[in-house]
Amino acid sequence: MRDALAKAGRNSKVGSEAAYKEAKRRKFDLQDLIRGGSVDLTGSPGQVDWSEVTDRSPLMQRLEAAYVKRLKPWLSSPARFKQNRAAARHEAEVIAMLAEVLTRKAMDDYDEEDYATWARTMKQSARKIATATTYEEASRAAGVISKSCSACHEVYK
Repeated sequence: MRDALAKAGRNSKVGSEAAYKEAKRRKFDLQDLIRGGSVDLTGSPGQVDWSEVTDRSPLMQRLEAAYVKRLKPWLSSPARFKQNRAAARHEAEVIAMLAEVLTRKAMDDYDEEDYATWARTMKQSARKIATATTYEEASRAAGVISKSCSACHEVYK
């Protein structure tokens, strides 16, 4: 689905009837998925060139939303963590997934050693939050994410 949507997005730069029909098909596919259905997309996804699927900037914006706007407030106290446990687990999983994408071949700076190390650290810490059984565990892991982000942003911003 990701590849089909990326293709429709690229094709939408051309104002053709075929591009319109492709975008409309993907819209219906998304509606089917949201309703719990499945989508039959023929063809093998093969190797993904992540630089064609997304840029770093929107990934960083989503990371900021996941960590700063959601996860960090939910980890501000044991009570808030307990109250938002399921949501915190979800956002931690999103952070781990985004950290993985940031280190995929063809993404900006994916092969820079420090950058990749900070992304891997963020991914591991996010997974610790997702599986944490106590507020203290989750809070410590969030602190590691914060340090990784700060160190990375000193070099890449």
